[in-house]
Amino acid sequence: MILVKACSLRQAFEQGAIMEDATEGEAGLATLSIEDSVSLIDSNTHGVSAVDRRWAPLMFFASLISLVFFSGVLHLHDRPEFLPIFAICVAGSLAVYPLFVAELFSRWAARDPKWPRFVLFCLLPPLRLTCRSQDRTAVWFPKIGWTPVGPASFVAMQNRLSGPLFGVAMAVLPLIAVEFIYHERLSADARLDAAVRLGTAFVWLAFTVEFFTMISLTDRQTKYIRTNWLDLAIILMPLAMFAQAAQLGGILRLQQLSKLGRAYRLRGVAMRMFRVLLLMKAMQKIMAPASEGRLSQLREEAIETAQKLEELQRQIAEIETVLAERKAARLGKANEKLSQQSSHREAA
Repeated sequence: MILVKACSLRQAFEQGAIMEDATEGEAGLATLSIEDSVSLIDSNTHGVSAVDRRWAPLMFFASLISLVFFSGVLHLHDRPEFLPIFAICVAGSLAVYPLFVAELFSRWAARDPKWPRFVLFCLLPPLRLTCRSQDRTAVWFPKIGWTPVGPASFVAMQNRLSGPLFGVAMAVLPLIAVEFIYHERLSADARLDAAVRLGTAFVWLAFTVEFFTMISLTDRQTKYIRTNWLDLAIILMPLAMFAQAAQLGGILRLQQLSKLGRAYRLRGVAMRMFRVLLLMKAMQKIMAPASEGRLSQLREEAIETAQKLEELQRQIAEIETVLAERKAARLGKANEKLSQQSSHREAA
């Protein structure tokens, strides 16, 4: 009996060691690069339907192109000198609409239960960047593939984007300096004004892509929006300026100088607010790399600890089940032996 118990304990410890190796592999998702995480998850993408695989790569780039042209529309809409570029941006934004309509009908024909949300993407194509798989467990990215939604992928993507976004934040400072120093010259020199606006459009585009990317990977989207309200304000400010200009006729009637002058003055006030937001975001990116790195490290450790705790609880439950089954089997054999002995006595 003692030998049997020793063998059982040895098997349990060996099983625990194997499970511990598996736990370390799963916990490594928090510390591996996002490509390594995807390579481990990608072999079991049951939630990614055939229609998701067919449309995701094409529509990601279509959404990104739409967002690029839309950025030009938002930042080049209130000067007559920019009308040719503005027209190209409008045409580019509209050119991708047939793809979104085609995807909508394809989803509807495939009986995708989530097809109504693609009506929204037809109305606002850039929002397609936030689209997840049919079961909302994965997001497709270029060179990465289907990335599982969750803390590990969120932290990995945050670390991946921190370097490029730091460079974008540094680019904000010279743009604001040029606008401040050459404010009067900008109103007279359309080329200089166009260069500054294109730079601002690029910064807006980078922050918007980051926001859409991160919100598509987090399980707590409402909390992420509350925490990153500054990003949302930067995204919405040019939209508010564009809507105000359209209301005043600054787009459809640029020839009317009185309305154009009023729109330009209002845009000056809004642009000052927008510069403050960009400056706040730049300072946040420049001054917080160390704290962001520490935060990412703590998140990774929290993920790893939670995964190990979950795996240990599973191991404990499995070993308790095995021991309970063996105990029940021993009791059954003992009861059977007692019943046989009692039957032999009765027969004697």
